[in-house]
Amino acid sequence: VKPGQMLAIMGSSGAGKTTLLNLLAGRLSSSKNVETGGDVLINGNKRDFRTFGKYAAYVEQSDNMFEALTVQEQIQFSADLRLPMKVGKERRRTRADEIITELGLKNVKESMIGGESVRGVSGGEKRRVNIGTELVTSPSLIFLDEPTSGLDSFNALNVMQSLRSLAERGRTIVTTIHQPRSNIFTLFDQLLLLSKGEVVYFGPANEAVGYFTKLGHPCPPEFNPADFMIDLISADSRTTEKEEETNERIEMLASTYLESTEDRGLLDDYEEPEALGTKGDGKFSKYNSSWTKELAYLLKRSLILMKRDTAQNITRVGISVVMGVLLGLIWIGVGYDYWADPTLNRLNALIGVLAFVAINESFNGAFAILFVFPMERTIVLRERASRMYRVSSYFLARTIIEIPRTILVVLIFTAINYFIVGFRVDAGAFFEYTLIVFLIAWASESMTICISTFAKDAQIASSIVPVFIILAFLFSGFLIDLDLVPVWLSWLQYLSWIKYGLTLIMYSQFTGDVNEAIVFARYGNVSRGAAYGGLIGCTVVLRALGYLFLRINKPKKS
Repeated sequence: VKPGQMLAIMGSSGAGKTTLLNLLAGRLSSSKNVETGGDVLINGNKRDFRTFGKYAAYVEQSDNMFEALTVQEQIQFSADLRLPMKVGKERRRTRADEIITELGLKNVKESMIGGESVRGVSGGEKRRVNIGTELVTSPSLIFLDEPTSGLDSFNALNVMQSLRSLAERGRTIVTTIHQPRSNIFTLFDQLLLLSKGEVVYFGPANEAVGYFTKLGHPCPPEFNPADFMIDLISADSRTTEKEEETNERIEMLASTYLESTEDRGLLDDYEEPEALGTKGDGKFSKYNSSWTKELAYLLKRSLILMKRDTAQNITRVGISVVMGVLLGLIWIGVGYDYWADPTLNRLNALIGVLAFVAINESFNGAFAILFVFPMERTIVLRERASRMYRVSSYFLARTIIEIPRTILVVLIFTAINYFIVGFRVDAGAFFEYTLIVFLIAWASESMTICISTFAKDAQIASSIVPVFIILAFLFSGFLIDLDLVPVWLSWLQYLSWIKYGLTLIMYSQFTGDVNEAIVFARYGNVSRGAAYGGLIGCTVVLRALGYLFLRINKPKKS
């Protein structure tokens, strides 16, 4: 396939179109399910994966992009991270504008991409944004998987005409397509027909009908050539007789092509190549941006998305207000009563409030982050496969951006309930209480990140997370004295962030109190410093595991 040409890979469902495309694009290698052989040649040389991604782009079938970003922001973000560091800021902005103009997106560049929950651009425009995201590096070779899938005929034609324009500017376009309408089929220069993994035709698209006519399979007049060829190479399994008949025809077409002059011509042109750059060309990095630059742009994007996530912001603040008021009204004045007359009954009531705070913030912290990583998973895998950024910069940006919002909702919650319930009247105690509640929520977020990155599916994660929170609460020391827990289970208390958090709350409220000895007989089996260390340690370990699971979940080879 030469520069300036479009190759269509066609075939019925299950013919192997996407598998072949992924092999050509370097997104799939040999495995127990796929056995591969042969060479992929670029300008007569073996493909070098270290440099292949610099001049080749892959556009996935699904438009995996953030709904709340505008067209301009999506393409600009790709340009900022994927263009070499030596390219200045103004040139990156100009490059994004060039792509937007080239793909006919100028009128919608300030519109949201949109999706299920956000109204945005049309399906065809979204597909062009998807393509534009991969074009910022000016790739000379572009692979596309079913670029018209899910689009109506009008938008499908617009997308393919945009690809035709790209080809006319000297790019090589290789795309799978299922069953294009006739005016789309005429846009292709080359055609590769597959059936059951076998090649039945590869050559000029406008000569395919003539080729099959010579074999005794003429295309009926005024019939879409693409429809005709798909019907010709598809197996009909409605009856045993039809299945045998169509299978024989497919085998005949495949064997005939192997013996044809078309196939021999391709083989005659093949020469065993020398590997291109197999010894390396000096220092090489598969990323165009530095780690700090990636982090800065990922933080910027995350901040934009967080600001526009109005529903989540209102929900989290609303829950904090409601739960803070509700907790305060249920236990109104319990603390003031205790400080005035520190009886054991009032002590137990106050401890009950504090235990509720710990488990409440564990659930709030968990469900605030539960769906984030599963929902962003497909987008992140796509961007990682395109070498936009490292997983470490993404994970750290996601961690940092959530901290201010978590602090805000925790501060709202504690400011309301602290003074209604009547906890210890001391500025230092209030701020330490708020810090501890934040650390409890943050530890619970870390546990949820660990589970959601491991489970990958939000529904599975949402079933597991509550179990871990309940286990952490069971071993917190509130429901049962931990000295009474069987030895073979007692070790679980050291994994409970709620235990450490509840212990710290007790230190903040009851240090120096008349009932201090009673409280710390049950909750003081670790020192204040050890409790802080345990709580922060749980957070760090769980975050590290979450990062590890996210890193292990690699995109397909590219």
